Amino acid sequence: MNRNIKTDSIILRSRRIGELHKGLSCLTRSNGIIDAIAYGAGKGKSKLSGLVDPFSLLHLYLYFDPVKDSYKISDIEQKMIFPNIRLKLGKFYIASFWAELILKSFSGGGESGRVYPLLAQSLSILNKAEKGDQNLILIQFIWRYLGISGFQADIENCSECGKSFIDTETVLFDERDNEIVCSNCRTKMDMLQFTTGSLKYLRYTSTLALDKSMKIGLDNKSVDTLKHILFVMVQGIVEYPLNTLKKGLMYHN
Repeated sequence: MNRNIKTDSIILRSRRIGELHKGLSCLTRSNGIIDAIAYGAGKGKSKLSGLVDPFSLLHLYLYFDPVKDSYKISDIEQKMIFPNIRLKLGKFYIASFWAELILKSFSGGGESGRVYPLLAQSLSILNKAEKGDQNLILIQFIWRYLGISGFQADIENCSECGKSFIDTETVLFDERDNEIVCSNCRTKMDMLQFTTGSLKYLRYTSTLALDKSMKIGLDNKSVDTLKHILFVMVQGIVEYPLNTLKKGLMYHN
């Protein structure tokens, strides 16, 4: 195994190790999620100290120690930072949610080649987005991430009876099985209900490039409906509760 690795990376989490060092959890383009130590990055005068904040896009030079089974960052090239994400609380919550979702659910393997560009482009769009568009990129990221992960629900036909949703006015989310069903297959009265606009939005934008999808508007009621349902969907595929959702802050952006 090559002990010296070069890879593009997005920092998902940064934490202090003692007084001098930082531990980073990174999504890499070629190696999935890795944990690496940036020695000396905890010192203000260190070359690395200003480069290891969450959501930065970096080119990392890593050394893998097979004895300790650990990575050390030997050098960094900064590719892109997103200052508005760090300065705007609503944007910071969204990016933190994406990072936590990936850390708790990403299985790695060959999918890093699809998740990495999705996150990188989503962060770039979020950084520039007006407040009204923040929820749209949030929805797009979740829906596309569910698709990459293999958990995207069928939005064309009822998961129980197979009936086309075009033929029914009421479409519901079955939280128990993480499925979308028609009114005839309703299992309880308080199930979350899609708006007509929300399903049309998902169908149409799913085939668009991510930046093109941002040009398609959505009414506020449908935005709130999709956010609520998608949050329940992603929580259903993660073994442990997502801290960014427990606080309730994501629901009110």
